[in-house]
Amino acid sequence: MQKIKNFIKHNSFFGTIYLVIMSFILRVLQLCVPIQDKQIVFASYSGRQCSDSPYIIYQQLKDDKRFKEYKLIWAFVDPNEFSEIPVENKVKMDTFSFWKVLLQSKFWISNSSIERLIPSIHGKHIYINTWHGIPLKHLGPDELNLEFLVKNWFKNVKFDLLYCSGEYDKKIFEHIFPSTKNIRILGLPRNRELMTNLDEVRKQKIYDQLHLNQNKKTILYAPTFREYSQKNGSNSFTLPFSEKFIEQVTQKYNFMIRGHYFIENLEINSKMYNEIVDVSKYENLNELFQISDIVISDYSSLIFDYALLEKDIVLYLNDIEEYEKYRGFYLSPRNLELKQAFTEQGLIEKINNLNDKNFVVALNKEFNQYFDVNSNYLKNFIINGR
Repeated sequence: MQKIKNFIKHNSFFGTIYLVIMSFILRVLQLCVPIQDKQIVFASYSGRQCSDSPYIIYQQLKDDKRFKEYKLIWAFVDPNEFSEIPVENKVKMDTFSFWKVLLQSKFWISNSSIERLIPSIHGKHIYINTWHGIPLKHLGPDELNLEFLVKNWFKNVKFDLLYCSGEYDKKIFEHIFPSTKNIRILGLPRNRELMTNLDEVRKQKIYDQLHLNQNKKTILYAPTFREYSQKNGSNSFTLPFSEKFIEQVTQKYNFMIRGHYFIENLEINSKMYNEIVDVSKYENLNELFQISDIVISDYSSLIFDYALLEKDIVLYLNDIEEYEKYRGFYLSPRNLELKQAFTEQGLIEKINNLNDKNFVVALNKEFNQYFDVNSNYLKNFIINGR
């Protein structure tokens, strides 16, 4: 099924057919489905997870007595994976029940596209989008190789409220979402968890669950998505490290890898697999941040989140020329005053000589300008109907 979805998404002809037919069907369905003013539907990463800012907002609304009468529903690709949400409060993506719930719900809360790239059905609903990071790389109209469906969505989607973290990403969002007018510097709700220390009991449980050696420091390797790395119709990513590198690093560190949420096939050499902890399916990224001593990334926006902890960051830019040519940047990682490496040996040297966090502190101050910890603006926005 996912391969069929990928095919439609990447093919302009079939993407156009999908958009026209589904828009017509849903517009007709809208005439028959009354909107429930106190119903909110949530989705995270297009239904793949129960996580990120939508989940934090869900928890905040659940804990606020003013929203006691609101029905809070989650949309998932596979609802059975998420036992933390009651059965009666979740629905399977791309089913008739999903479309009915979506059209019934007055409020939509997501960090990507909840309406399956069909922006024309927004109508009288109130669409709240937190997005999922401060962009380094080109998005939407600035992506040279972007498929028709996604490009059309960026151009025409009209959020009633779009979150950003500072003037830098606000300016970018104004450009890539031209139909959206209400863009607010509120910070990412998901980062609320990074404002407090992880308690020792919880930290111990995570170490046990992931089988980490507590006598070693921990590295989290979190690369971004590369659209051009498809294999047999699936989004793939091959670990860009040799056995020798992994052997060297794991002598002193636990080495975790978290694949991008779009990755369906994470390729790790079988000889290295036992030395690496694959945390791609671990829902709570903030907990991984909190148990990590170093984050290694490349062109991912998660470095701005991790900077809140003022811990070490290293950028591994081994394929930056290829990535820059294919995708492009608003702000090149080369221009960030963080530790950078372009080869395995260079990366080893950076890891072994981390003694200055001033650049991470400066990064945090520049890009994370304000944070609405309790989502007060959002709560009032919902209560007042926008």
